[in-house]
Amino acid sequence: MLKFSLSSATDLSLDEMRAALVGYLLSRQREEQFIVHIEDLEETDQTSGKAQETLALLKKFAIEQDQLFYQSERLGRYQQFALRLMEQDKAFACICEREDATHCCHDDSCLRDQKQVAQRIKAEKLPFALCIKAPETAISFTDKLQGQISRDSSDIGAFMLLQSDGTPTCAFASACDDLLSGITLVIHSTKHPDSLARQTHIRQALGYTATIEYLQLPALLSEREANSSVKALLEEGLLPDAILNYLLSLGIKTPDPHFTLPEALAWFDPKNLSRDPVTFDRERLYRLNREHLEAMDPLSLSRIFGFADADIGAMLKLYLPEAETINALERRIQAIFEPKPCTGEAAAEMRRIAEVIREAPMLETFEAFTQHILTESGLGEERLSKPLRYLMTGAQNGPSLQDIYPHVKSYITEIARCTP
Repeated sequence: MLKFSLSSATDLSLDEMRAALVGYLLSRQREEQFIVHIEDLEETDQTSGKAQETLALLKKFAIEQDQLFYQSERLGRYQQFALRLMEQDKAFACICEREDATHCCHDDSCLRDQKQVAQRIKAEKLPFALCIKAPETAISFTDKLQGQISRDSSDIGAFMLLQSDGTPTCAFASACDDLLSGITLVIHSTKHPDSLARQTHIRQALGYTATIEYLQLPALLSEREANSSVKALLEEGLLPDAILNYLLSLGIKTPDPHFTLPEALAWFDPKNLSRDPVTFDRERLYRLNREHLEAMDPLSLSRIFGFADADIGAMLKLYLPEAETINALERRIQAIFEPKPCTGEAAAEMRRIAEVIREAPMLETFEAFTQHILTESGLGEERLSKPLRYLMTGAQNGPSLQDIYPHVKSYITEIARCTP
């Protein structure tokens, strides 16, 4: 079984999305279940619903989990495991007040005198954390990309399992989740060898002997970009397919720049992944997004904007050289269909042209359309060009009106309007 963990307190990052895509592909290639673990122990009122939002995002990328677990549902199990370690003299109570939940007292004072610690806890009703003892030997685990990784016992040391309020630390909860779910492979978005060594130590102390492999994907360079959320990219107007293609192509050569998740099953192999960190290239992502929009059939493209008209989709494609996202296209189509403020030096011309268009019959060609306006308005060609462009597009530049007109002629009276 393959595990992907996501937090209920934060938006899904690009690093995490990449890990989810890789994990899902490997689960299907290995014919194993893809299990999603929700880390919700630190959920607040402000972050409530974040996990469901993230699960909905995964569905947008065709990722469906086979099993779903919330850590809050297993709180009792975590505490049982911690008490078992204490009963076996593998863990100890710590009354040191520390902000760093990854370590216990550096001077081992609590470990050296557990009897006195117990007396103080009872007499003074002190809150206490539960810590696991440092391993006696080095801890090793296997990473499918980086190979065998080992950490000396002194590097790991004693560290916290349960905080003073009984809440498990992330490393302890993750280690328990793996053995409870029978996980065989864990996909990580960034390198955390110390955390993974701690989790391995915890499972060994609990007597769990099954081997768990890890695949730690190289980090995305550029902290700002790597910490961008998938939600933010979608809100910018990027397509899920473009984001999917981009993230799965990082650090690996793909047969084709455009592919679906099922198609990637045929060629994706983690052995071909680069071990080095990869650079996040926003320009390349936007270019890939434009290519996906160009490849989309016009009818489907129009439906994104509330139409069901291939002509509208074809007209929007004329703007793709300058508009690479759905948002950019949305601005173009809004400018076209909104009434235009007919003001300024050409106000009279625009109002006259709009009046002529409102009374005109359907004219099939752009040549016939412009000739009719010239004849009925009494304007010369030099006074027609700029006002007509603005009335039809809401902008002074862009694709040729001759190319635009065939796709919008049935909407022309709705488009060529002046604001009251």
